[in-house]
Amino acid sequence: MAEDSYSNRYPARAFRPGDEPPFKYEGVQFKVLEHYTNRVTGYQGTIYQRKDSGEIIVAHRGTEGDKKWEGWIKDGAITDGAMATSRINPQADDAVALTQRALQRATEHGIRTGQTPEVTVTGHSLGGALAQYTAHYFGLKGETFNAYGVASLGYRISEGGNNVLNHVMAADSVSAASPHYGQVRIYATLREIAKLHAAGYANDGNELDPRSPLAAAAATLGSHSMHNFLNVDGEKRSDKSVLTDPAARQLAETFDPMIDKFRSDLKLGRAVVTATVRDPLGRLQDGIDHIRGPVSPGEPAARDADLARQRDEQALRVAESWERARNFNRTRRPSAWNQGAEVPASIRRPDASTQLESPRPYALPDFSPPVQTSPRTRGHRGGHQEQAEEFPQETRRPSNDQVRNFPVDHPGYPLYVALDGRLPGLSKEKLAEVTLAAHEGRITSPAQVKDVIIHNDRVWVEGRMPGDRAHVSLSAPAPSVAEVMQDMEAFGSRHARGPVEAQVQRQSI
Repeated sequence: MAEDSYSNRYPARAFRPGDEPPFKYEGVQFKVLEHYTNRVTGYQGTIYQRKDSGEIIVAHRGTEGDKKWEGWIKDGAITDGAMATSRINPQADDAVALTQRALQRATEHGIRTGQTPEVTVTGHSLGGALAQYTAHYFGLKGETFNAYGVASLGYRISEGGNNVLNHVMAADSVSAASPHYGQVRIYATLREIAKLHAAGYANDGNELDPRSPLAAAAATLGSHSMHNFLNVDGEKRSDKSVLTDPAARQLAETFDPMIDKFRSDLKLGRAVVTATVRDPLGRLQDGIDHIRGPVSPGEPAARDADLARQRDEQALRVAESWERARNFNRTRRPSAWNQGAEVPASIRRPDASTQLESPRPYALPDFSPPVQTSPRTRGHRGGHQEQAEEFPQETRRPSNDQVRNFPVDHPGYPLYVALDGRLPGLSKEKLAEVTLAAHEGRITSPAQVKDVIIHNDRVWVEGRMPGDRAHVSLSAPAPSVAEVMQDMEAFGSRHARGPVEAQVQRQSI
């Protein structure tokens, strides 16, 4: 799977049932469920499923330097470089997302068949690092080949464990540079041993032998190839995998002191590079992570699930809040609303009906400002005397001490008339008080009124926006219309002055 993940023969998409491309390896039949490519980050991964057992394997592709020059830049220079210097992997989010979709596939398979298949991960080189990362993220099993170890990255992943088996070649520089999550199994060839010996590495415990790590790494570049683990070589000719060659394991055990010195030298060199180029903020974060300690396998996915659950609960609470607001008058309306709810006699106009009427459509009042009857010529602006002329006494808004009825030229008059239509028979003083309360409850026009309710001794006005509501006691004495007008003007002044004062405060800061 790790080798096939380098292939570009699959289109980048999720395949529908019955359309999955087939794949065969060592006589075992597989089908491709999804192939994903992110051209921005350079990530590429494939989801396979065994046809016999249903097992699902997520294969993360490694560094694609042998494909195009873009592969060296995105995978080698950017991603691999970021792991060594910044302790991050830019492709990690893509790998997590693909693995999450594989787990969803397994869940759906379990619903259909009654048996949920196991999901495992694999990868070579950079893909092996992503396999280690996703195995830890979701608590999965996996196998990697010459992987870059993720225990040195800034994800608080501890070295060791039993969830992942990491196969590495003795002289591979990539897998030697960083500690691994999971077990490490080393294989060696006679060619590798000869190259290490030529670079000055002795097979003993002497740490002062005249060895050259860089020379050894340059001479053993072929050790990183995926073909070391396959039964074919780079030319597709028959070969023997080190995985099935007992001599490879025996050779690694025999020359363990030599191999250990080489791999320790490369790990130390990578650590020096990381510490040298790490910025102060990064080093501070490293110290904090060290104090916090490692994260348990599967904890990141569990944390994500918990956050998703909290978001769902919050969305449900918001929906319930909107539903409660929408059902405002349903939860507060008395059962006898349509069978005799009346305006109390103490505040009812003598000539009004005692029975509440159904709401009637609101119409604008028949009022218009006086028409200027004096002739004007083209371009005439009017003299000082004409500009100072006042409206006739009967059309002017009276002063507060003269107010007996709600002024028809007041901005709140349309709402006053609309409420009068909903509350027929209510005294003009109490109706003016309800209008003021509605304004203070952010209900300023007839279009904003959703419902008007009388319940017990209160009038409730519900707005169309959740939370916009007002109520007035019917048993309390009503203020005069003049007092209501003063309160409305004061309320309007406060609201008009609020944004200006806020702007002045911001400018003074």
